[in-house]
Amino acid sequence: MSVLTLPRLILAVSALLQATPWVDPASHYVRLMTVEPGAQLEVLDFGGTGRPIVLLAGLGNTAHVFDEFAPKLTSLGHVYAITRRGYGASSRPESGYDVSRLGEDVLSVLDGLHIEKAILIGHSIAGQELSYLASAHRDRVAALIYLEAAYRYAYDVPVDVGKDVWTLAPATMPASAPPPLPDAERRQPPGSSMADRAILAGGRRFTKIDLPTLAIFASPHDIGAATPDPTFEQFDEGMTESQARAFERGVPGARVLRWPHANHYLFLTRQADVIKEVTGFIVALR
Repeated sequence: MSVLTLPRLILAVSALLQATPWVDPASHYVRLMTVEPGAQLEVLDFGGTGRPIVLLAGLGNTAHVFDEFAPKLTSLGHVYAITRRGYGASSRPESGYDVSRLGEDVLSVLDGLHIEKAILIGHSIAGQELSYLASAHRDRVAALIYLEAAYRYAYDVPVDVGKDVWTLAPATMPASAPPPLPDAERRQPPGSSMADRAILAGGRRFTKIDLPTLAIFASPHDIGAATPDPTFEQFDEGMTESQARAFERGVPGARVLRWPHANHYLFLTRQADVIKEVTGFIVALR
């Protein structure tokens, strides 16, 4: 009988680990839900009790981008996250990427989960789905939380509102560091570039939001540049502040926050601060 020496034992353990499939460590249940013939969406159920909370990811991301954030909301309600069509484990049909269809996809998931009214939390481009549902299916939405998501695709403003911004010198974004995504998100299959283009081209103008709303802007953004660029920061802050002011004026009673030098993925980089604001907002809902 052969005896394993220490080097051989290390090699054997290493080979076993490499042969073991990676398992998502997040505390969620995964299901695929049909939203129309030939199209299914990946839905993550993080558990929790109470009012439903539904998380929608930004462009190019999947529901797994919330793997570290969502569990911290389960004391506030039953938490779900949805991967939109074209990404991750969801179907990749050739059509259906305009905001109306994407919003109806979310509504179909709500129906399938027997959710009458949901608190919707959206990051980045998901703001347009929040605004669509608030406009087209107001009775199914309890409240809206825009995490770096209340830009022109979510709330379009009259041209003259931001006219002062155009006096700023245009600036080029410096080279930036990649966002600190959860491991499960980095392991997702690449999204569809066709879906990216179709989503960006398939927006609508939303000008009326009259639900309880929280919106958090990073102003100016921390893009992880090795060397800060004051010209870019001035331009970025001017553009963002113009939109934040317009949103504040146009959405009655909205709580609008500006966080200086926050990352676009602020629910990852300033998670405790986001949890604090989201908790206070949800607890105050009637």
